[in-house]
Amino acid sequence: MGRGLVALVVVVVVVALSGCATVQAPKPGLSDQERSEVRQFWMDRLWLFTGLPDDQRPPAPPMVEGSIQESNVAFVTCMNAAGFDNYRLIDDGGYSINGDGEAGDDELLAAYSCRAGFWVDGDEGWYSDAQLSYLYDYYTEVLVPCMAAYGATVDYAPTREWFLAQHGGWHPFSSISEDDQARYFGNRATLVECPPAPPGIEDPGYSVFWEQQ
Repeated sequence: MGRGLVALVVVVVVVALSGCATVQAPKPGLSDQERSEVRQFWMDRLWLFTGLPDDQRPPAPPMVEGSIQESNVAFVTCMNAAGFDNYRLIDDGGYSINGDGEAGDDELLAAYSCRAGFWVDGDEGWYSDAQLSYLYDYYTEVLVPCMAAYGATVDYAPTREWFLAQHGGWHPFSSISEDDQARYFGNRATLVECPPAPPGIEDPGYSVFWEQQ
């Protein structure tokens, strides 16, 4: 398919979208209710990752807010205070975990409490319901057809209700075959013609797919 026809497909889809969805990015920021729901979702997900039964789940710890950089410092400090000295900060601002084998229950419980008790300032990485709806409309009504115009088929898209309930958790790039990925991300034109995020929403890092080809 020629570049001109691909551009025409995108224009037609955007025009169609303008009649049924928000075409201007909602202002960022969570309401108090949304923040409360997101924090609970985040803590539930952290607990799920431990693999421990619910009857072992400790009460929610007090919430401390700070920057992303401070979050790793707080996590390592908290783990060290809990008796796990194998957690160490490293020069790039991250942390390392020394040791072999799987973490025991005590370590998993400590890691949960240390992570659940810190919230990144500015709600970084989380979207409001309005932003999520804006993203969903863009993904399904603009990005998926644009990808198809370049020969990349998306095998699955969740419902809007699922997408909102999971606070995102899906992107069309996660639902295309490896063969399609290699061809699609190997073409730099797709990054320009089919941006991974809509206008007004910063790309959270999907452009790295093109850099890896």
